[in-house]
Amino acid sequence: MLDAQAAAFDQVRGLEQGLGGGLGYALVVAEGRFRELTGRTGGADATLRELGERYAPSATDAVAGHVEQAKDRLVFATTRLNHARQAADSGDNERAAGRLRAAEGSIAQAAVFIDGVERLAANLAMAAATVPPR
Repeated sequence: MLDAQAAAFDQVRGLEQGLGGGLGYALVVAEGRFRELTGRTGGADATLRELGERYAPSATDAVAGHVEQAKDRLVFATTRLNHARQAADSGDNERAAGRLRAAEGSIAQAAVFIDGVERLAANLAMAAATVPPR
C-alpha cells in the first residue's frame, strides 16, 4: 500500500523544493489552466442557454447545473491558488504544495463539467446534421 502512494508522495516532495523548482512552475501552470477554464465557463454558459432554446429540456438535462458546478469549483480553486502563492512567497512550501494540490483537483473537476457541456453541444450538432431537413 505504501509503495502505491510513494509516487504521489515523491511528486508532492518535488513541489516543496521551492518556487525556483517544481512548485513555481506548477503554480504558473495551474494559474494558466484556471484562467483558460474561467474563459471557457462563460462560453459554456452561453452554449447551454442556446441549447435550451433550441432543444427540449430532456436533451440538456444531463448537463443541467454543470456550469454552476464549474463556477463553484473555480471559486474554490482561486482561493487555494491565492493561498498557495502566499505560502510559497513566505517560504512555506509544504503548505503551498498542499494548497496547490487542492486547487489542481478543483480545476480538474471544473474542466470535467465544462467538457461535458461542450461535448453535448458537439453531439447535438452532429445529430442535427444527420437528420434530413423537412
